[in-house]
Amino acid sequence: MADRILKPDTGNDLVLQNNGGTAKIEINDGQEITISIGSSSGDDFNVGSGKLLVEGDTSLVSITGDFKVGGNNIEDSGGVVALTFDGSGNTNLSDKILQRPTIKDYSETGNAIGNTGASQTIDITDGNVITATLAVATTTFTFSNPSASGSGCSFTLILTQDASGSRAVTWPGSVQWAGSTAPTLSSGAADVDVFAFITVDAGTTWFGFTAGLNMDI
Repeated sequence: MADRILKPDTGNDLVLQNNGGTAKIEINDGQEITISIGSSSGDDFNVGSGKLLVEGDTSLVSITGDFKVGGNNIEDSGGVVALTFDGSGNTNLSDKILQRPTIKDYSETGNAIGNTGASQTIDITDGNVITATLAVATTTFTFSNPSASGSGCSFTLILTQDASGSRAVTWPGSVQWAGSTAPTLSSGAADVDVFAFITVDAGTTWFGFTAGLNMDI
């Protein structure tokens, strides 16, 4: 270590000067290294454009305070993005597996379409609980962007008749109903019908279920 010198530079920074090889600060007696950064907002520990590597028996980093990600992504050891943050507190797992979670007090994102048109697309990425008011004589639905084949993808559709009532629906040809017979919608003004759909082959086949008819609110 004779070619490495630890000293303050002219800017009052502590610099490890290296004349060749790998610069190190080593403690080989099993003791901890404690670095006190300070208490003001400008007292940062800056690694710059390099990497902060922690190597040891457990290869773990323990953080007792808040953990802030300066960029948008957290990558795994293979360089694959595991989490993406949008800057508003939302996290995107990009269809990665979240294994064995215990979930409490959760909700599903709602997608309020409003009044339907003659052609109406239900985009699963906009939410898995869809509400819509049937506002034309016949609405032809299209289901788009289901999960990849092999994964179960489901959504709930809540349909409300407008003030005129007697509105009809044409379902996608990929929807299979029990007995190969589509349900008859309630026809009264403001009547509410609830349906559920699930696919395991990326939308090639959707299994449709009548959850409730004439569920007036």
